[in-house]
Amino acid sequence: MDELVQTTTTIRKFLRNWLPLMNRKGTDKPPSSKPLVKKPSEKNLRTPQKHAEELAEQQNQQPGASPATVLPSSQFPSSTQHPGGAGAGDYEPDEEVGLELPPPMKPIQEPHLIANGPPAFAKDAKESSGNMASPGKMDGNPLSEIEEIVKTTTEQHESNSRVDGGGGVENASTNGHGRSHDNNDESHTAVSDKAAALKKRQCVFAELMSTEEAYVQDLHEIVNGYMTEINNTNSDIPMPEDLKGGKMKLVFNNIKDIYEWHRDFFLRALRNCQKSPADLGPLIKRSATKFALYYTYCSNKPLSEYIVSAHYQYFDSIRQKLGHRLDLSNLIIKPVQRITKYELLIKEIIKATEGAGLYKEVPMLQEAYQQMKVVVKTVNDMMVVLRSLQDFDGEITAQGSLLMQGPMNCVVDAAQKHRELQVFLFQQIIIFADIEKTKNQYASPIFKYRSHIQLNHMQMKELGDCRFQIRSTDPKIPEMTIICQAASQENYAGWRDMLNKILQQQNDLIFMLSNPLSTKNK
Repeated sequence: MDELVQTTTTIRKFLRNWLPLMNRKGTDKPPSSKPLVKKPSEKNLRTPQKHAEELAEQQNQQPGASPATVLPSSQFPSSTQHPGGAGAGDYEPDEEVGLELPPPMKPIQEPHLIANGPPAFAKDAKESSGNMASPGKMDGNPLSEIEEIVKTTTEQHESNSRVDGGGGVENASTNGHGRSHDNNDESHTAVSDKAAALKKRQCVFAELMSTEEAYVQDLHEIVNGYMTEINNTNSDIPMPEDLKGGKMKLVFNNIKDIYEWHRDFFLRALRNCQKSPADLGPLIKRSATKFALYYTYCSNKPLSEYIVSAHYQYFDSIRQKLGHRLDLSNLIIKPVQRITKYELLIKEIIKATEGAGLYKEVPMLQEAYQQMKVVVKTVNDMMVVLRSLQDFDGEITAQGSLLMQGPMNCVVDAAQKHRELQVFLFQQIIIFADIEKTKNQYASPIFKYRSHIQLNHMQMKELGDCRFQIRSTDPKIPEMTIICQAASQENYAGWRDMLNKILQQQNDLIFMLSNPLSTKNK
């Protein structure tokens, strides 16, 4: 029974300390004779009188229990009791009968206190006194309830923390995804990258189409503008005497053939490729022979620039009559600019195709890209030759495409010493020139013509040690023999293979001309 009294006293102290001291009234005042008045706000904070009587009845029923230890009813005052009544002396000195309970506090925003509200006494007074006396386990123990609430809340908080930032099995079981969530993010990223690559490729195709249309329009202004006006016998703009004859043909060269091919075939084919980008590679491959038109045009470019510049007033008068924005010098350079543009655009299309994962389309596009690189290199080399080669009396543009060029140690006739010469191999001729000035970052090289051999009157013999001998068999000129030595085995193999290929083509042609019936039967 002493344990019960001690527990009850502890509960009263806890309640007294739990309530905010700032809301307590009259804590230090002596007991007053004024009866306590029940207020509506105190209803939930007072223990009912009936609850105390049941508690006293249980204590009397226990064997060996003493009535003196039963809590008096005045310990649970009601609106009809007076603090000075019987049993008032059973209070401890720090407990005052005249204590006026404060009004209900505002809800405390703490999770573990909001859960069950303010602490209360025993929920079920009919339980055994043994259970009530068990510290920390009896149902009415406020400390026990608070501890349980705090424990539960802490466990929930730890669980939430594992969900938010933790890993392992708990995290996987909580969010229902685990590693699959990361996989979904990676999959989403991959899809986004592929979509971006496809969009990029579409944009490059759109640029290819728009620039092709603009290019065809520029060619149209040359062919149907300048060329038409120049060939008009009734033109009111007189042609300078210096341009009459064959010189005017050097200005435009074969640009009409280039225009008609782009207008009638290549532009339409590109429109179809925009619907089916995989067809771009085969289209470029089929167009290889037509791109050779640029070799002829670009080989004459330096000469055409000179003629147009020398007769600027005449061509500008035509521009004004036609109402064109660009003058002729800016238009005739368009083919040279365009041929280099294809290479750059195809390279961007390959990059976007790889990014989209369309690897089956890449090989054909790569082949088309390499083909355009050869075209661009040949065009550049041809223009370099025309600008740098001096003292050649023949028509360089009539010698066909430039196949190879480079320096080699040469001996012209047996009596001369080795000297480094620049060698140019065209489809019709091989030219040897002295190197007057090498190329640097500020100027182009300068080559001075020395000699040449027509390929249809040439014999070749391999000598070993990266050397080969070529001899002229042309009966119209004195016999000439030149020994050439390449700088490396790879360089030597390139020259040897190209020369052998040319000689084989010549032999095949001679055989077909000599044996037409035999060739037809084959």
